[in-house]
Amino acid sequence: MKSSHSIRKKTLIASAVIAATAVMVQNATAQNLVLEEVIVTAQKREASVQDIAATVNVLSGDAIDKFANFNFGEIEQQTAGLTLSTPNARNSSISMRGIGTDPEAGTPPAVDVYWNGMNVRPDVVFTQLYDIERMEILRGPQGTLQGRTSPAGAINIITRGANMDEMDGYVQASASDNEGGNGQFAVGMPLIDGVLG
Repeated sequence: MKSSHSIRKKTLIASAVIAATAVMVQNATAQNLVLEEVIVTAQKREASVQDIAATVNVLSGDAIDKFANFNFGEIEQQTAGLTLSTPNARNSSISMRGIGTDPEAGTPPAVDVYWNGMNVRPDVVFTQLYDIERMEILRGPQGTLQGRTSPAGAINIITRGANMDEMDGYVQASASDNEGGNGQFAVGMPLIDGVLG
């Protein structure tokens, strides 16, 4: 029969080994983590998302590709408080934080959508997503900075620009059950080095 002193000694040694291992794992993990700076154009100029006084959710093109979001309606799965719906074949509706409008009422939308800085109807963006660099979801009332006042918020969609320094591109294909599929390809190349692509 082992003495209680021997059991306590083994327990202390095991506790010390566990604590030392936890410290080493924590230090190794902390060294590998790097906080990436997110640059947005939510206020019509490039700024870090931490430096602007607005609530902005950013979906990068890599995140959209990773989750295979090819349809704009699938973006709501990655953004809390955003509801995207198509009540009929003619209209689409965007609601943010529970604020939305009836697309058949003839009133301006509660959430405005901008495609590379140009205001577009919600029906236009409820199509395939292609070559997206990032999406900025701006929550809350937007003033004239975006071009129109929208009571619920705004969505900025920024597409990837052509590479003006070297030729690049990608080919992407996916398939799903029920005979679903999507194929995309893009090529960017300089026409005038550093000026036009």
